[in-house]
Amino acid sequence: MKIVLVIDQFDDSNNGTTVTARRFAGQLRRRGHEVVILAGGAPCEGKICAPVHRIPVFQKLIESQGMCFAKPDEEAYYTAFKDADIVHFYMPFRFCRRGEELARQMGIPTVAAFHVQPENITSSIFLGKNRRVNDFLYWWFYKVFYNRFDHIHCPSAFIARQLESHGYGAKLWVISNGVADAFRPAQVPRAPELEGRFTILMIGRLSGEKRQDLIIEAAKRSKYADRLQLVFAGKGPKEKAYRKLAAGLAHPPVFGFYGQDELRRLINMCDLYVHASDAEIEGISCMEALACGLVPVISDSPLSATGQFALCAESLFRAGDADDLARRIDYWVEHPEEKRAYAEQYALRQDENRVEACVARAEEMYASAIRDKRRKGYRKVPLSRWRRCTSPSCEAIRRNFCQGGTVRTLLFWLFTTLLSPILWLLDRLWLGARIEGRENLDAVQGGAVSIMNHVHPLDCTMAKVALFPYRLWFISLAHPLLRRRAAAG
Repeated sequence: MKIVLVIDQFDDSNNGTTVTARRFAGQLRRRGHEVVILAGGAPCEGKICAPVHRIPVFQKLIESQGMCFAKPDEEAYYTAFKDADIVHFYMPFRFCRRGEELARQMGIPTVAAFHVQPENITSSIFLGKNRRVNDFLYWWFYKVFYNRFDHIHCPSAFIARQLESHGYGAKLWVISNGVADAFRPAQVPRAPELEGRFTILMIGRLSGEKRQDLIIEAAKRSKYADRLQLVFAGKGPKEKAYRKLAAGLAHPPVFGFYGQDELRRLINMCDLYVHASDAEIEGISCMEALACGLVPVISDSPLSATGQFALCAESLFRAGDADDLARRIDYWVEHPEEKRAYAEQYALRQDENRVEACVARAEEMYASAIRDKRRKGYRKVPLSRWRRCTSPSCEAIRRNFCQGGTVRTLLFWLFTTLLSPILWLLDRLWLGARIEGRENLDAVQGGAVSIMNHVHPLDCTMAKVALFPYRLWFISLAHPLLRRRAAAG
């Protein structure tokens, strides 16, 4: 199959969604598929690039979270989608939404993945525990994007239940993001700065919902505070605040961002993994640590799927409770033999979630989506009243579209009386456009066809001003790739 993965960011492995996409792409290629990546950023083999979209005011916050957004680019979409068997969308944002519209026009089967938990967004603006705001985002994601799909990839049973409870009416495929085969137990010499210390690791973005602050507080309250060494693998907007919070610890925490090989070595140097996040769709970083045989202590937050990996009560702590976390840390410091026994069990359990097995399951999802598209077409999405009044359907333009109606007549009147003078000023004063031969319009009876060359990005405004006050409809051809696909049947 030719499979297109559409994701805003693909270049930097600084978030779980990008890491997942990169691993899926590599495994799909090893299984003989042609994989094309459509994303923003720098060009590379097998990738079609779109421009990066910079958002005023919020850009610094977005970059601090290790994210970027791609800008819709028609030519990039058509180039990537040409001859595709299926398109897999990763995000519910503008880049993927426009891509879905064009894939639908081109008749290509599609699936979507749910990787953006609303709490990950609202925590950045201190509303992570506001249920109304989070419920609104679930509704909005569905309204603008996920209601267009019959098949949705859910990285965990937890998020599948969340989507069901919020009315997502598609087939939900519970498929883990998968652990890379490189993450396995290994004998690694401990770094000199970690010698003689009980080392606790957490991997993840340094942001509010990940709760690294809770680990710092628990370390301070531990009976063995003087022996503990905290290591935070990740970057994010909270690093400065966390360094300040940790000022009272006997050993200052280590902060750093690590590539896959460095991270694998680091995991195998540590004694305990703590995953304190309040909100998590799956927790790929925790899975990687477990696959290396690191015993975890995981938050039991009801908004996190990661607690499913705990094999005993001592591997869970009450969400948000630093004292309970400190007790769990102390337990594992005091029971090294039990920790060694559980380490083997945790490593074996993650063999079920290796990327190869997860991608094989994803192939089943793709095949099912392709069959459903051939049998019953796309899911029908009701257009809003605004879209019905102002835009033709992408799927079937009705014969009566050009006929009037109360709302369309009102919109035409507003455009003619308010915007046409503004367009005239713009064209005349800025572009220097002049209109000659307007007297010829007096001879027009009924309708007429005006033909012009497309010589300027704003020449449609010139035509509007030149033919005022007649009502205009601009007719255009579909993109050449669309015409060729339609001709091929």
